[in-house]
Amino acid sequence: MTEEQYKAQIINWQKINTKYRPEKILVDNSAFDFIIRPDLQSWVSDNLLKKSENIGIRKIAFILSPNIFTNVSIRQAMEEENLLIQFKFFDNIEQAKQWLGITDH
Repeated sequence: MTEEQYKAQIINWQKINTKYRPEKILVDNSAFDFIIRPDLQSWVSDNLLKKSENIGIRKIAFILSPNIFTNVSIRQAMEEENLLIQFKFFDNIEQAKQWLGITDH
């Protein structure tokens, strides 16, 4: 994945969030293998996190990648201070769903 492809995904994700206005999101990064550089982390903060908070997102659960460097970069990108959004990172989807209060029917 290139930086431009990553940005395009973030922009698309934000459009979907704006349309549907979820309060909780489950992000499966188990196959994600892209390291978010520090300058791109700032871009994520400006173009995703602050806008997500403004539309009412309050909880985001992340399923971790097997790549430790990818995980560190994701955590750093989510470290924006003064947000009302809670972030939590999980090794499996069931724990993430439980934290979000999602049940399978």
